[in-house]
Amino acid sequence: MSKFTTRQKRMIKWIFFDVGNVLFYDDLVGALIFKKLAQTIQQAGTSITFTALLQEREELVRNKYDGTPDRTLARKYLSDSYQLQVEKQITEELQANYDRYNLAVEGIKELLAELAKNYRLGLAANQVPACRDSLRRRGLWNFFTMRDLSCDLGLEKPDIAFFKELLGRAQCLPSQSIMIGDQLDNDMRPAKSLGMYTIWFQVPIAAKNYQIVDAEEKAFLESLQRVPWDGLPSSKATKWVDFTAHSPEDILEGVKQIEKSDAPSF
Repeated sequence: MSKFTTRQKRMIKWIFFDVGNVLFYDDLVGALIFKKLAQTIQQAGTSITFTALLQEREELVRNKYDGTPDRTLARKYLSDSYQLQVEKQITEELQANYDRYNLAVEGIKELLAELAKNYRLGLAANQVPACRDSLRRRGLWNFFTMRDLSCDLGLEKPDIAFFKELLGRAQCLPSQSIMIGDQLDNDMRPAKSLGMYTIWFQVPIAAKNYQIVDAEEKAFLESLQRVPWDGLPSSKATKWVDFTAHSPEDILEGVKQIEKSDAPSF
């Protein structure tokens, strides 16, 4: 029997999932981005250490709430051609070794299987094409009815147009949907501004069991522990978050709570 009650009319029809740090733990992608960025800046003739670049990242996020510090630093130090070179290198590395940088979240497959019994599931993620094959390899792809990624839509979060496009394709009202993501700036704020329900997925770095291969990855993860990637402070979470989850089981509970709060009274 489903864990969801069938005695009330279900109001939520669609649940949208981010991929990074929701379906896959992807902090190592950030480490890759900053490694390639540092290498290219040095190649372009500017002397800067990896540590110094991370310090700049932390200052941008902490002081300016910059949700894309990598792009800000790329514009600061690199010409357009060098920026394209960095993007190409990152895309090629992820195309070849996507699973190395994206670890499956334990319990996520079971969660999707349970939710798919009662809801239509969609992807809502800024991702490269290699993501699709990884979702297939890990047995997650077929749980999703809507599978369009940012690279398919030509739009990226946090652009409101990204969310409007997904809702339009789903023929779904914002109030009939839930967005599950890990970032306030990219996921929670734009989704909530449209009237979607939101579940904020937060797991500590130490609980993700990354296999660190070099000093740069170690330094990057330590940097994230000091200053997370999110461009908005966690103190703002109550404005845009309906439920905070720390495990797939928590996500299931969050969906139940949202359904309960949204259910009509008889």
